[in-house]
Amino acid sequence: MPAMRFEQFGDTVAMVHTADPPSDEEWDAYLASQRAHWSARVLVFTEGGGPTTLQRGRLNDALAGRIVKTAVVSSSAVIRGIVTALSWFNPGIKSFLPNEASAALRYLGVAVEDQAGLMQKVTRLSKELKAGGLRCVVWPEQSSSRL
Repeated sequence: MPAMRFEQFGDTVAMVHTADPPSDEEWDAYLASQRAHWSARVLVFTEGGGPTTLQRGRLNDALAGRIVKTAVVSSSAVIRGIVTALSWFNPGIKSFLPNEASAALRYLGVAVEDQAGLMQKVTRLSKELKAGGLRCVVWPEQSSSRL
């Protein structure tokens, strides 16, 4: 069963994780897509899974000093620790709680008119990983935007 899904949305990568770390194949697919075209920003929702120590090392190597604005949405203290470790190499990464999804989108600079479409993609990816979607995907505008 997959632990991670990602998809490009304009110049933003939408990524979702279950509580499990991604497989090396999943993580390497993400890195390969980024090497082909580095996104301006990354929006991550995770139930607590994130890259392993070795996967984080491969990400830092691939970044090669590049700063990619990244918002990680999770209630997991472990994930906040991972974000702190990643920030040593990418100071553009910041963590948010699930009820702060709107703040995460503002931090990334996602245009207001693009937010509903991006969150529709996040919601769809979330439902691909878990029936009914991941608990960390909270979007207050859901009731008014048909997500």
